[in-house]
Amino acid sequence: MKKSKQKRNNISDRVNNINYSAIRRAFNAGRNENIIDLTIGQPDFDAPKYLKNSAKKYIDLGFNKYTPTKGILDLRKVISKKLKKNKINRSEDEIIVTAGTTSAIFMTLFSLINNGDEVVIFSPYFVAYEEIIKFVGGKPVVVKTDENFQPDIELLKKSVTQKVKAIIINSPNNPTGAVYPKSIIEEIVKIAEKNNLYVISDEIYSSLIYDGVEFFSPAEIYSKTIIIDGLSKSKAVTGWRVGYVAGLKEIVDAIEKVQQFTSVCAPSPFQYAAIEAINTDIEKNIIVEYQKRRDLIYESLKNVASLIKPRGAFYFFIKIPVSSEIFAKKLLEKGVAVVPGKVFGDDYRNYIRISYATSEEKLKAAFSVIREALDFKVDIL
Repeated sequence: MKKSKQKRNNISDRVNNINYSAIRRAFNAGRNENIIDLTIGQPDFDAPKYLKNSAKKYIDLGFNKYTPTKGILDLRKVISKKLKKNKINRSEDEIIVTAGTTSAIFMTLFSLINNGDEVVIFSPYFVAYEEIIKFVGGKPVVVKTDENFQPDIELLKKSVTQKVKAIIINSPNNPTGAVYPKSIIEEIVKIAEKNNLYVISDEIYSSLIYDGVEFFSPAEIYSKTIIIDGLSKSKAVTGWRVGYVAGLKEIVDAIEKVQQFTSVCAPSPFQYAAIEAINTDIEKNIIVEYQKRRDLIYESLKNVASLIKPRGAFYFFIKIPVSSEIFAKKLLEKGVAVVPGKVFGDDYRNYIRISYATSEEKLKAAFSVIREALDFKVDIL
């Protein structure tokens, strides 16, 4: 009698256990010339001319081969000097250049987390955190923020167990645009220090801050902070994939091992071009334009929706009176693509995230549709 063959899963349990990025799905839906796309965190400004010229120069000079896995030394030195200006002491050996910041988050968690370790994330959170934590065998511990999207310190204290190994901070925040004040960061650091935890500080939006608010990094006061940052948002080069991690040498060395067997190194000519970019502040006119767009949206929607004016990044996280998935679907039918809030945490099924990294003309057209929907002048149910 023949034995029946056991069916083998073609896809690994690890991958089956993570979800497809809802942001990328929404982005794909918005890739139509007839759709106003408010889904993706991608600056609509072109990369600065000096930066493009620099990249072209290094391509033409033949800097198109592998670099050391940690990144070219001159770039790491420049990053070290930049951090030092911000009262953060990290040598070039405590910095690794990565192929973007999402891979930096992945490799950091892959290097730190064992099966069953817990990682605290504040909700609403960037979608990659939860999925990457699960992928590397960890458990996300979700701590809800307050009504202003600021971390609830008392809730955090109650959530930290012996299994927690790290806390992820994202300020300015995606999806809310909230900027965590120094006092809140200090309280988080006290908890981390007391429990011997790492703080992973995702600082990709640290250059995009408005209203005179000051950015404060936990790395200024806590040595077990791991900084993740890059060029994508501040220099409008999301496709270049140049990020970095700065932290204790043993962490950076571990990440180097992971990168050796994944992306190997960040793109060579863009690393050389990044040397000048790291030394150059974001253009003031870009900050002024983003702030102008933010104010336009706030004035447009403040009487028809529940929203908090963001102090950083380029997102609004808007509360709506209906299911965000239904609302997003109906908006898409009318030519506007947004991201349903559920993907940023289960408590946000009645929120949508919109990106104002698009032209004022498109924003006005999009928010005419959104206002109409919120006023129930169209059938959204």
